[in-house]
Amino acid sequence: MLLAGLAQVSAEVAATSARSRKIALLAGLFRDAAPQDVPVVIPYLAGRLPQGRIGVGWSVLREPVAAAEHATLTVRDVDTALTALGTGLGSRRAGGAARTRPCAAGRGDGGRAAVPGRPADR
Repeated sequence: MLLAGLAQVSAEVAATSARSRKIALLAGLFRDAAPQDVPVVIPYLAGRLPQGRIGVGWSVLREPVAAAEHATLTVRDVDTALTALGTGLGSRRAGGAARTRPCAAGRGDGGRAAVPGRPADR
């Protein structure tokens, strides 16, 4: 499942007040999700990371990341990258650019990427 698709459904759920529409959107999301994606998708929808704290603060996300031409990053790609960062396999000394690089591949929206746990810009 593409991260951009998850972000789109999440935004649509947040934008509607109709309970039946929310249910339909989430049912469609889970119907389309591979079984391996579900353990990642559920915490993301709740605004959490499966890994918990990973040692990356909001300052890393302060500057917008250039959008990819087409979204290609899957939720499992993100999960793998965040697990590597959280366990020290990702270089914390590489700086913000290395930490934000995975975000750019997932964005095909031309705007700011949806970040689990981060409030949407108002």
